[in-house]
Amino acid sequence: MRNLLSKRGNIIFIVLLALGLVFAVILSQQRQQLQSKASHTQTIAGIWLDYSTEVMEKSELPMHMSALAYDTNGQPIYEDIAYSWGISSSVSLGRLIETNHNIAGFQPLNVGSGDIFVTAIKGGQQVTKSFKMTVVDSFTTTPPPGSYTFITFNALLHGRGRGGDNANPNSIGNLNPKHKEVPFTVSFYDNADTYVGATSGDLIYDNATGKYSGYIFTPSYLPVGLYTLKVETNNFLRRQIPGFYLIEPNRQYVTNTFSLIAGDTYPDNRLDILDYNRILGCYADIAPAINCNDDLKAQSDINDDGFVNHIDYNLFIREVSVQEGQ
Repeated sequence: MRNLLSKRGNIIFIVLLALGLVFAVILSQQRQQLQSKASHTQTIAGIWLDYSTEVMEKSELPMHMSALAYDTNGQPIYEDIAYSWGISSSVSLGRLIETNHNIAGFQPLNVGSGDIFVTAIKGGQQVTKSFKMTVVDSFTTTPPPGSYTFITFNALLHGRGRGGDNANPNSIGNLNPKHKEVPFTVSFYDNADTYVGATSGDLIYDNATGKYSGYIFTPSYLPVGLYTLKVETNNFLRRQIPGFYLIEPNRQYVTNTFSLIAGDTYPDNRLDILDYNRILGCYADIAPAINCNDDLKAQSDINDDGFVNHIDYNLFIREVSVQEGQ
C-alpha cells in the first residue's frame, strides 16, 4: 500500500510539474507577444544624435556619429526600426563612411557648409534629424588679447539629458532642463598640484545629444606649462579632467566627454546630510515644502525640471556613493 501511495504521489508531482512547465511556456509566449505588440505600436517622437563637433578641418580624420530614435514616452526604440543617413550640401562637403544601421562616419573633403541628416523609419513612420556641418581649411580661432589656450569642454550632467547617474551611467534624465546655459568654472593647478587661477564660461545644452558643451580662453597670467584642470558648476561636485594640458599661446584642445556628479545642494563639494536635509526641506510632491524658498528650491532641483520631488530625492540617493569632489 505504501509503495502504491508513493507511486501515486510521484505521478501527481510529475503531472503538476508538467502543468507548471506548460503554464510557464504560455506565459513566456504571451510576454513575447506583448513585447512585440508594444514594439510595433511605438510612435517615433524624435531622434537623439550623438556627434563630437559641427566644425571640422578639411584634413581631419573621420568623425563618428550615432543615432537612436525614441518614442512619445521618451523611451528608446530598438526593434523593427531602420536608419538612413545622408548629406545635403551645394558642395561636395564630404562623404559618409562605415554606415551601419544607426552608426555612421563623416569624412570632410571640401570647404563649405551643409546638413548631415539621419532618418528613422518604422513601418509607415519616418522622422528626420539633422545638424549643420562646416568644413574649413584650418581653424583660425584667435584668442582675445591677453589670453592663451582655447579649450572646449564636453560634459554629461547626471540627471539631465543623457547624463546618466552613478547607479546607471546610461540612463536618461530630464530631457528638457529649464536652464539651457549653465555657468561653469575651470580651475588650473600646476604640476605640484598648487592652485594657480581660474576662469569661467557657459555650458550649453544640446537637445540632440543630451550633452553640454562650452569653451574658455585661459587667463593671460598663467605661465606657459603643464596644468591639470578641475571643472565645477552649481549643484554638482567638482571634477578633475583626466590628463595634463600644455598651456601656451595659440594651442587648442577639445576634452573627452566627462561626467559631473549631481546633488551638491549645499555647495561645499561634498554629498552628505546637509544636502539631504536641503532636498527634504524643499520636497513638495503631495504635501507642500516644509522649509524652502526660491534660492533653496533652485539648489535642490538637481535635475532642473522646476520641481523638487521624488525624482531629485532618488537621484541624490543614487549619487551619494561618491561623497566628495576632486
